[in-house]
Order: sequence, then C-alpha cells, then structure tokens
Amino acid sequence: MFKVKFLNALLLELENSLVQEFDKISSHLQEEEKQVFQVYRKYKSYAGMDSWLNNYRELEYFNLVLRELTYAFQKNNLLNFYNEISLSLQEDFGTEDFRFIDWERTEPNYEKLLQILLKWILERKKSLQTIEENYILMENSLNYYYQANGDPSQLGVEVSLVKKKTPTKKIFQFQQAERELKLLFPHGYELYKALTYKVIFVQSRGLVSYSHFHEPGISYLNTIDRNLIETIDDLVHENSHHHLNLLLKKYKIFSKQDTEPKFYSPWRDSLRSLYAILHACFTFSFGRKLFFSIITSPNLSKTNLTARDLDFARFRFLEETLMLDYSLKDLESNLSQFTKKGKEICNTLFDWQRDAIFIYQKVFKELQNSNYKKKIFDLKKKLEKYKLKYLSKTYGH
Repeated sequence: MFKVKFLNALLLELENSLVQEFDKISSHLQEEEKQVFQVYRKYKSYAGMDSWLNNYRELEYFNLVLRELTYAFQKNNLLNFYNEISLSLQEDFGTEDFRFIDWERTEPNYEKLLQILLKWILERKKSLQTIEENYILMENSLNYYYQANGDPSQLGVEVSLVKKKTPTKKIFQFQQAERELKLLFPHGYELYKALTYKVIFVQSRGLVSYSHFHEPGISYLNTIDRNLIETIDDLVHENSHHHLNLLLKKYKIFSKQDTEPKFYSPWRDSLRSLYAILHACFTFSFGRKLFFSIITSPNLSKTNLTARDLDFARFRFLEETLMLDYSLKDLESNLSQFTKKGKEICNTLFDWQRDAIFIYQKVFKELQNSNYKKKIFDLKKKLEKYKLKYLSKTYGH
C-alpha cells in the first residue's frame, strides 16, 4: 500500500472505474457534457473525471430532493421534509459543507427551499458542461495564484477568488521545494510524483494547504505565506491525503462508519471523528518521516536549508511524534471499527510510531532552540491534560 508500483496500479483501476461509470450514464447525457468528460480523460485528469461524476451524482440527488419537496408541499408536510433533508445532507456531505450550512440557514418555506434547490441544480448542470482548466495539466500554471476572501476548504463555492501574478521568488521557492524533496526524502518524492497531478497556488489568511476527496491529485498550496521547508512539508502533507484517499476509494477501511466527533485532535484542537483522526495520523506520519529524513540526510549540504531550518525539522519531528502518540492510541483502542485492510494501515502507522519513539530522546537532545524546547514541554502537558479529560468519554471508562 506504500509502494509506487502498487499505487500506480490503483490509479489505473481508478481510471477504469471512472470510465465505466461514465459509460453507464452516457446515453442520458448531452453532447456538451460528454465532451467535457472526454477532455478530462484525454489529459488523464482523475480529479476532472471524479469531480465530473460526483457533480452528476449530486445533480441526481438534488433532482430527487426537488421531487420530494413538491410531494411534501402537496401533503402539507414541509417541516418533516425539511428536517429529514437536513439530516440527509449532514450524513452525505458533512456539517462543514456549504450546502448543509445553507439549508440550515433557510426557513422551511416552500418558495425558499425551491429557490435553493434550483440554485444547486443549475450549478451542477453548469459544472457538467464546463471544463475546469485547473483540473488539467498546463504549462506555466504556477505563474498565477488565487487570493481568497477566506478559507476555500471551508467556504466551498461561496469563496471569492482573485487571480494574481505569483512573485518570481515564490515560483523559485516551489521549484526548490520539489528538488530538495527529491534529495532529502527520495521515497516521499516518488510518491509525490506518482500521486500529485497538479499544484494550484492559493492564499488567504490562516490558510496553509488543502485538497478534496473528489479531486485526486490536485493540491492547493499557500506558497505566498510559507517558507521553503514549510512548502516541502505541504507537498508531502497533501500528497499523503491523495495517498489515503486512493486507498479509501479502493478498499473498505471501516467496518462501520462512526461520524461522531468524539476524539480530541491535537492538530485541530477540537473533537473529530475517527475517520478524521485516521486522516490526520496518516498524513502527519508521512510529515514526520519527512522531518526525520531531513535531520538524518547526507544530502543536507546540497540544499538551501539553513541550520535554523534543520532545528525546525527537529522540532517538527518531536512535535508530530507527541501528537501522533496521542491520536494513534485512539486508533489502537478502536481497531474493532476497522476492516482487515484498515487494520493493516493502522498497524503500519503503529510500527512507524515505535521507530520514532525509539529515537525521540536523541533528537530532543540535539534540539538547539530553547523556545522550541519550551513548546515541546508545553505540548506534553497539554496532551496529558486532554488525555484525562477525554479518556472516559472516548473509551467508556
């Protein structure tokens, strides 16, 4: 599950399954819609094909809801209908999705519900007939970035984007990040080249990087506000999301889906579902591997990283090891919720954690920055406090 050859085979399977799904519905499509999908297929854009099919599924979903709205209105049952669809949107899209949020903000009034459903349907229809150029590999795509008025991963389609010219030094920083990833973490670079199809520059306050389940291979990175070593980390982090999402598309990982946010996440400083904790443990385990590779690499002198960057890498290795130690225990205590394949993934993460714990003290002794040392001590205290706070709720003690 962690070798490039295996993942390339999964990507081919993904492409074949997307094409097969498209072929099943193609007789119901307009020519314009077919052409958009075929462009994505031509460019081997898994994000384009997957997103197109997801838009089609959502169009069918909202058309069905629209029919149910009409029936509920005729039966004078709007309030029950409104509550049922609210639960459905929460389960199918999640509480952070803009459609669930919009629905919750809308009064259970026929005209208003009709208006919002028609809006969603028209948006889906438009997306089926429009080629999203960001899903296609094109030359010089790094020359521009998108400045957002908020976090696009939270605002969805409601985000306002302004296209701006990327500063030359930031293009150079990104190119350096790719080169130095190859020097410092060769296996991570191989995975990156296999799974990341395209990087899109974005920028807004508080935004680091993000990606989406239905956009395999597309990484959104804020290079404007990040330095070189942070950009290397962002490349690995988003690629790890692509990695796990590919496994989730192929395999059933959870024996049952528990979406209740009852596990404390040290990264989010909030309660998250077991699914979200798995994503965090998977991606930050790869990040920790990157930082270990940096602090032990014989190629460090060939890069542009400084002594300060090296100490930052030590700090991040220690920080991630502490947070992973906290959250991996949640996975371990809930292994019954995973399938055999899910347990394989978790057991690999457990093995990596044991390796990191073994060298933790050595790396800590090499840490130079006193402020970093204080942050590590503070983090340990904080995690001990939360361990006591959530132990009874999480494990039923």
